[in-house]
Amino acid sequence: MPTIVLPPGGGVSGYERPALMALGDSLFNGVRTMSITAEMAEHSVPVMTARAVNLPFIGVNYPDDRELLLDVEEALRGALSVGALRQRVRDNAGRWLAWAKGGTLPTLRCVDNLGILSVNYDEANGTTAAEWLRRSLAALEAIVDGTADPLDLVYEATITTNAAFILNPRHDPDLARMSAVDQIVARKPRRLIFHLGNNDGVFAAAFTLSDLDRQKAEMAKIPGKAAALMARIAAVPEIEHIYFNLLVRPRWITNVVPPNWIAEPPVNAGYFQRYRNNLDDSRSVTGGVMRDLDEHVLKINEETVRAVSQRLGADSGRVVFNDLYTLSTQFDGKHYGSRVRGLEIAGLGIALRNTPFRVGGFGGFLDGGASSLDNMHLSVPGYALLANDIADAICDHEGLPGIPAKPGIGRPKQRIGYDWAFRADPVLASPPRDFLIKKILIKAAASALFR
Repeated sequence: MPTIVLPPGGGVSGYERPALMALGDSLFNGVRTMSITAEMAEHSVPVMTARAVNLPFIGVNYPDDRELLLDVEEALRGALSVGALRQRVRDNAGRWLAWAKGGTLPTLRCVDNLGILSVNYDEANGTTAAEWLRRSLAALEAIVDGTADPLDLVYEATITTNAAFILNPRHDPDLARMSAVDQIVARKPRRLIFHLGNNDGVFAAAFTLSDLDRQKAEMAKIPGKAAALMARIAAVPEIEHIYFNLLVRPRWITNVVPPNWIAEPPVNAGYFQRYRNNLDDSRSVTGGVMRDLDEHVLKINEETVRAVSQRLGADSGRVVFNDLYTLSTQFDGKHYGSRVRGLEIAGLGIALRNTPFRVGGFGGFLDGGASSLDNMHLSVPGYALLANDIADAICDHEGLPGIPAKPGIGRPKQRIGYDWAFRADPVLASPPRDFLIKKILIKAAASALFR
């Protein structure tokens, strides 16, 4: 176990002015298949971005002796039973409860990656580490003492324990009073990479395909929230550069597929006649509805750029907007075909696309692969694509050495190599056996997120 040397003092003392910090949601946390582990955190977008541009960065140091609270990818490799899963969650909850009650783990006092599973704008700005810990304790105790079914509370316990651990891993009283944004303001990083908004209506829309008017109304609040939050961050002059990710195109999200998603792409990259929710098959919408959702998100992106720029005025030059809507369109193998716009793994002669993961009849990767098994979070190559895009933005904006792009769509710059990323992803490199049968577990768990 490595020796942890803590700077003197408390709170953010000794952790001020880092070269890079990240503020975001589960896509920055490194979540894959509704799970987060030390390995997954090591392959998160901010960690790979820092590696790509050679900047020091403190990632989240999850302990190796417990899952938070269930590593679904690992569970899929063994024999599955509901009883065994309940016990697995209960055992892990007990280990985390000891930490939540004040125990210590070998970790630094602060981390640079404040990518937090399931967090939205309001929570990032206003929910303190103490509040996350209070909720975590309630959920963990209910699981451990048997007053609640572990599978009913696994999501609540996971998101709250994760947030509490990221924001205040050593139970520092000063950090307990801070939200994620409070920490950013207090620590004054030179650079901030920013990724919020998915949990303000986008993911819920793509994973339920229902109540879309309400989800659109939530999305419509994003420009105002973004402008207010950016004004707070930009008020700190030491934060010189802010790299702001805009929202992805909804139709790109792997969970929304046509009824026969193996079929040929639509003519002229149009929309399929219908789209269904792949994970629980509970809902479908017309292609026209999906087009409206795309256009709504595109409008939200445009309004966000305008609102942030107007609010910041002369400081707006410190903000660089990364257009993930366009990036996701450039790598939309679902609508354009994997040979045209898949993410190329040159060493294997394959291209990953944003369709549900499939294995061959004798095992091994067959199709999909841009996302993890939950059809929401990305695979390691998918995260590498985002990391490379942000790294390019940093180099372009700050005049750092660049890397020439390969010609053609689907062949981007590779600061983080996609062949390496494929091999680093355990599911892609070695798919679980009996995957088609075990997809039932994934469907049940993912659908529970949006009940």
